[in-house]
Amino acid sequence: KIMGVNEPHFTHLFIDEAAQATEPESLIPLSVVVDPVPGSVKVEIALVGDPRQLGPQVYSSTAADNGLGYSYIERLLQRPNTQAIADSDDKTGGAPIDDMAALLAFYNEDK
Repeated sequence: KIMGVNEPHFTHLFIDEAAQATEPESLIPLSVVVDPVPGSVKVEIALVGDPRQLGPQVYSSTAADNGLGYSYIERLLQRPNTQAIADSDDKTGGAPIDDMAALLAFYNEDK
């Protein structure tokens, strides 16, 4: 028996600027940490980025024609269940993102 083989090597995966990465560029690191075995230890995954800013750069017209001009985070945000959360009036649990003053107040208040 090899010691530590059943323990996850990674506990967290952060993909910063995920909105600038093509979908395959985001899926490669996800494939390393996602274990399809039932009962396996789960890894916390955070895709961070603003899809309204600079998107992925695709230089192949064939790749762009086949949907690779979109980021994985952009595609996730278009799913019906994600849209329902984004459109919901109930924004409890997170930072207020409607205006900069509210955002700064949220992060500057003593917790």
